[in-house]
Amino acid sequence: MLVDFVNQELVSNSDKYKWIREIFKFTNDADDHMASKDWYVSIFNGFDERKFTISEYERQTNEFEAKLVAVGVLLPSENIFSKNIRLDYTKYKAKIILDKIRSEVLKPDFEEVQTKELTPNEYFSLLDNSNHSIKGFSDKFLTKIPPITISKAAFHLVQQCIELLSLEIRISDNNEISSDLSARLVSNDAEEQAGSLSPLPHTAFIKKSITTLFEIYTCLRYNYHYKNITKIGHLCVVYFNDMMYLTLFAEYLLSMDYLDPKAVKEKELIQLMTDSGKQVLELWLHKTCASEIKSIIDQIRGFDNIQSANSYKVSEIKTALKKVVYYISKTSSSINKALVTKEIHNLIVGYLLDLFLNCVIDELCKLNSIGARESEILNELLDFNNMVLGADVPGTDEFEINATYINSLEKYHQIIDILVLNMKDIVKRHKLGLLASVDSNTVHINIFNFEYFKDSCSIILAKKDGKEREKKEKSEETPDLATHGISRCVNQSASCAG
Repeated sequence: MLVDFVNQELVSNSDKYKWIREIFKFTNDADDHMASKDWYVSIFNGFDERKFTISEYERQTNEFEAKLVAVGVLLPSENIFSKNIRLDYTKYKAKIILDKIRSEVLKPDFEEVQTKELTPNEYFSLLDNSNHSIKGFSDKFLTKIPPITISKAAFHLVQQCIELLSLEIRISDNNEISSDLSARLVSNDAEEQAGSLSPLPHTAFIKKSITTLFEIYTCLRYNYHYKNITKIGHLCVVYFNDMMYLTLFAEYLLSMDYLDPKAVKEKELIQLMTDSGKQVLELWLHKTCASEIKSIIDQIRGFDNIQSANSYKVSEIKTALKKVVYYISKTSSSINKALVTKEIHNLIVGYLLDLFLNCVIDELCKLNSIGARESEILNELLDFNNMVLGADVPGTDEFEINATYINSLEKYHQIIDILVLNMKDIVKRHKLGLLASVDSNTVHINIFNFEYFKDSCSIILAKKDGKEREKKEKSEETPDLATHGISRCVNQSASCAG
């Protein structure tokens, strides 16, 4: 910048330019000089304070450079600053904005704001002219933002993007400032594509800087605050909300040609933000939540040795199951405080419930044998409604219970029913397709039926030499799972389903 050049080369190096140093000191006592020396005010304070148009800034800079040429400081061919003033000023402002966002992203305070409370005026609050607006901003962006909680850092990033867009007006050739921030950027692009204008370096730099803002947030926010975010589910959800929010804003900029919709980098950036939000949320679910739920279930040390409904083992199982439900309920409440969309809330809670059910299924699969009475106790104890909705834990009434969000729900119901069904009923269910969720592989299903249920079926159809044979019904009572062992049935189901 010219100011740096003057300070370093002119002011510091020689008494030859003492007059220049004196001019730079005018601000304290030079009211009477203002009329003739306004040009260097813009060099010190920038035209941010003076509200100059680029034309006025260029005129004053040209005057200053002319004086430097006159005293032999510059050669006539060296007055490059005024020729690149648009790009130089854009770089100067962009650096300030990028530094602000970098500092904001690295702050550990994690302040939050709700999107539903943000008005258009707050988005434009950094602009000098309160009448500025972005074409279609309210309709095409604000109406698409769900009522969620985001970090103030993400909101400030959007504000700074708008500030960058306003630069196109601030350095306009026109003395009258347009009230539409999109007018310059869009019209310039259209003219450039039509060949009527050469590409404008400052416009390209503005777009590049906006992309850089998104990259700074995506690359630094999570990585720098990794330990805090991964420990607290609420912060994971807010980060996910941030990425959703910034992705919607980036898509809006692309739709309005503020960013180049044909540029590969912009498309990759949107994918990067989307993936980053999902990965952080999934990492928390897979690592933190899954580990917590599994550790609680592991404390049960299996579902065997159940002697009666009032035994210590049953009490131990009930306590562990209630702990898991309480953990999921507290997580659900934390998510609600983060104000996610209902769909995201249901997906998260559904995933946690799915983890829970699969842990229970795994424990059932470890059983080698179980008696009829024990089967009945487990059937009642592990019934989904009793285990989850009847656990007397606050917040469970907010759970959205359906197979859309809980993948293994139907499979779980069928396996719990198998605990008390006789083999005839199990085979009937299979023939009706009710066990499809347990085992979807038809080849394995046939083996499963024939090998494990043939001794309890009244009629088993088999083909030999192209003829059907009817097997004699066995006289003994149909055995329950006490005879066959639940592990064989469930293990086979699990292996087939896998």
